[in-house]
Amino acid sequence: MEKYGLTARRIRIDKGLLMKEVYGGIVGRTFAYRFERGEVNLALDNFLSVLDNLELENPDEFFFLHYGEKYRGQKSFLKEIAEETQRFQHVEKEPKFYLKYKDSKKKEERFYAYLIHLLATIDRIDAQTSEVNTEEMKFMEDYLMQMETWTLKEMNNASIILPMLADDIRPLFLSRFKKNYQNYRDFEEDWSFKYANHLLNYALIQLLFDRYEEALSLVPDLQTLVKEHPSLQGRLVITLRLSQLELIAAVFREDDDFIRSETQRIQTICDLCFLDEEVRMAYPRITAEHVKRARVYKKQKKSTHP
Repeated sequence: MEKYGLTARRIRIDKGLLMKEVYGGIVGRTFAYRFERGEVNLALDNFLSVLDNLELENPDEFFFLHYGEKYRGQKSFLKEIAEETQRFQHVEKEPKFYLKYKDSKKKEERFYAYLIHLLATIDRIDAQTSEVNTEEMKFMEDYLMQMETWTLKEMNNASIILPMLADDIRPLFLSRFKKNYQNYRDFEEDWSFKYANHLLNYALIQLLFDRYEEALSLVPDLQTLVKEHPSLQGRLVITLRLSQLELIAAVFREDDDFIRSETQRIQTICDLCFLDEEVRMAYPRITAEHVKRARVYKKQKKSTHP
């Protein structure tokens, strides 16, 4: 008999969930204890209800966590972070969901209330001017850090709040994120593309805060992911975004020849990838703005620390 309850217990404890939060209204306490000891298994309907309470995306994710690398099942996935952020980009400053759940006694409800509030607060054009609620950020940070293992749901949420965390917390959070995402290499379809885009989202946001060293530290990982990606289209998209970081690195090492050649390469890739003229022109323009900003930052830093 497969002891699914042992895996369910591990996930429940990692997420900080109580027995009653997972099994309440589904099976009795005694049966739940026996299930988590591996003595019995649940009926299908009850099992699916428990997975929902464990905050897993679907049964496939549970079986992947249970069997490890042996599992090769039918997969389904979270929406991309870009879709998540776009969804809340134009909502009111304090969404109704936030007002409804921000004082909830249930940690999960409060977490998502704060997460949506963060998404509604962040100014996508100039993140430095955004006023982020520090108490809410601390709550979200603690909520995720109490879990040793993150499932896809936690990793998606972590990737959203990661750029906004305090300087002393971000490296630890990023390390936890990278470690857990590596575990999904054999589960996530198009893993290298999704992982690369998570890292790129993080790195490019760091540029808005002038955290150049932190952003550029991810370049080696991203260069490896580009080589791993099986499709030409995927490699081109990752390369296009990665080029922004490589240009910034060239600014700091004062490599003007590389900047000129890479700028031309970006335009060539845009001409190949995008039919829409506005999109074709936007990417080189945004890249040029990043380079200009980095030059100003470097000049100011040099004058401050000659």
